[in-house]
Amino acid sequence: MKTFLDHFGLASLEQPWLPHVLIIVVAAVAISIAARIFLQRAEKLADMTATVWDDAVIHAASRPLRTFIWLVSLAYAAQIVQENTHSHIFD
Repeated sequence: MKTFLDHFGLASLEQPWLPHVLIIVVAAVAISIAARIFLQRAEKLADMTATVWDDAVIHAASRPLRTFIWLVSLAYAAQIVQENTHSHIFD
């Protein structure tokens, strides 16, 4: 496997911390999709009520919640990369 990665210039992919970062990113995708589905269902339920406040709250929470999920996930992944590479880009 090492010669295969070296041949294509991808030797940096064999770092031991890389699977952790990939798992975090895949988890962020899954959690973001789950949050979107949950909020879509909640929005359908809120449409059945007479009040508009629940519609507004659910609609207003959608984008910030998904943005928060991505920011926390990417910050955690960046922390793992920084701890293992000691790159100056994170200083």
